[in-house]
Amino acid sequence: MHEHRLDNPAQPTPEIQLPSLDLNRHKGTKFRITTEDAIYTIIKNPDGISIEGHSTYCPKPTKVNIFSDRSEPGIIKISNFFLYLIENERLVTSTIVTKIEQIT
Repeated sequence: MHEHRLDNPAQPTPEIQLPSLDLNRHKGTKFRITTEDAIYTIIKNPDGISIEGHSTYCPKPTKVNIFSDRSEPGIIKISNFFLYLIENERLVTSTIVTKIEQIT
């Protein structure tokens, strides 16, 4: 996490750590999700959600649908895995989420 200093306004705004994330309701647009084996970046766009960060399934931004481990759409929680459906064809399961941060 970045340290915010008042004497240097050029420094980035600190990330906001979250215990869980509801992509359907949260006002943020960019998130960093750390799991046991990957660091994902999730971006909310007007046309949907993109994810990147897995070397095999999403090495570049890829449009997906995201679900919790209990099939709740758009939900990600610490200490749980999440699922993402790539192009309505391939369902990928993450490893356990260890950190959720709002970047913007």
